[in-house]
Amino acid sequence: MASAFSSSTVTRTESYDVFLSFRGLDTRPTVVSHLYYALRHSGVAVFKDSQGLEPGDRRSELFCAIHGSRVAVVVFSENYARSRWCLDELREIMDRKEREEIVVLPVFYRVTPQEVRMHENGCYNMAMEEMAAKYGEDSETVKRWRKALYAGGDLIGFCLSQGEDEGNVVQEIVRSVLKILNRVTLEVAKHPVGITSRLEEIKPLLCIASGDADTCMIGIHGPGGVGKTTLSKAVLNEYVGQFDGWCFLSNVREVSEVSSGGLAVLQQTLLRELLGQSSLTVRNVHEGKVLIKERLHDRRVIAVLDDVNEPEQLDALVGNLDWFGNAISTVRCHSRRFRRLRMS
Repeated sequence: MASAFSSSTVTRTESYDVFLSFRGLDTRPTVVSHLYYALRHSGVAVFKDSQGLEPGDRRSELFCAIHGSRVAVVVFSENYARSRWCLDELREIMDRKEREEIVVLPVFYRVTPQEVRMHENGCYNMAMEEMAAKYGEDSETVKRWRKALYAGGDLIGFCLSQGEDEGNVVQEIVRSVLKILNRVTLEVAKHPVGITSRLEEIKPLLCIASGDADTCMIGIHGPGGVGKTTLSKAVLNEYVGQFDGWCFLSNVREVSEVSSGGLAVLQQTLLRELLGQSSLTVRNVHEGKVLIKERLHDRRVIAVLDDVNEPEQLDALVGNLDWFGNAISTVRCHSRRFRRLRMS
């Protein structure tokens, strides 16, 4: 029996970054609550059913939310498979994953992946036996639920066992979600001739092949029109997935020259983009420097500053290496104060 909410019948009414699938009885006040607020704090748009399932339109709303999300975080808990609604959600999520329309991150909350795959005699085996008794072992619905559980339990995810530090695991999940969401693609050029060789030149300067780089700044300098901005965008596209946040700060020279407050505006944009906090305000350059140091010193980020032409611009935006935690700042400019790549 086909799903009543197949992709051909679902209309996206709203977009989300993350859809949380969970059994409220087990996890709503604990890991799901902590994960929800940690994601929201990082600027991620999250769909979490806060009302509980109701007949009719409520179920349709949940399936529309799945189809409007880029990532699904599925929290497998002891009673997850005892809920038909959770099983239907999972089936829809895994169908979308097969079509490469969503990324799925499983969280095994006090259960093991083997239990979810029904390889062990535990709560998931018992739950599916109950479902089979109710709906029929040979029913298409039960078969698809079993298939979805097996596929979900077979994914690499996060295990949270009894007594484990929940906060650390939640932060790991948030970092993984941000890495997925940060895989953006900036438009580089219609015909980016020579970009690949330039990227190979810049790799040794970045030192992030191992994923263990120290904080560093790179200056790309040369005359106008040789492709500095194009290369900077290509660098960001190539490596953004390895960082917790990213920012492409364009027209630094132009914005900083607009008024005496131009640098503060740039600092505010940098912080908002890297932290995902659209309401953050910077009132002056001094405050901006303090905020950058305080808020970014322990975050792994990548920032591109495009068209820098004065030292004070760098001092205000990326003043010292200790302002950032394992960050990369690629600066398109004429300055020679950093490791640099000369383009001619």
